[in-house]
Formats: sequence, structure tokens, C-alpha cells
Amino acid sequence: MPTLRARGNQQIPPDPAAVAQRVNGTLATLAAGSPQWSMQLPTARSNIASAFWRMPATASGKRAFGEATFDPATGAKVSARDALGGEFFYR
Repeated sequence: MPTLRARGNQQIPPDPAAVAQRVNGTLATLAAGSPQWSMQLPTARSNIASAFWRMPATASGKRAFGEATFDPATGAKVSARDALGGEFFYR
């Protein structure tokens, strides 16, 4: 029986259960007290894990959400570096 192999620069996504467990550990600290979390795990097309969560209601009663991107190998939150981006080209 032939085996499936990744072609070119395609990568096989990491084990979803292991990634979910690692991100869950980070979210337990990052979004402690949140009544709801939602995760998106890595796929063959996207090699990152991301999540958003509902923040506890504020004194004014407004709802707010938090979001972050995570390294699937470690579960650590990843941040984009500051760059001028469009400000550099369009000002």
C-alpha cells in the first residue's frame, strides 16, 4: 500500500490534540476567568494556532474579547514585531 508524503514545501500538521493541550495550558494563565475560549488549530495550509476568548464583563457591562496567536510546538503566545509597514510606504 502506498504511503502519503508531503510534496514540495508542504508540511504535515502537528498532532491537534497535543497542540490543543499546549495552547490550553497557556490560555489557563492568559485568559484566566474567561467564560469561553475558541481555538483554531494548525492545518496543512496554516502552521499556527490561534484563539480568542471572552473577557469577564466590565463594570459598564460591555463585553470584550481577547485574541492571540500561539506557537504550536510550545503553546507560547507569539507576537508580531513592531514595524512601520504601511506607514513607511504611504506617508
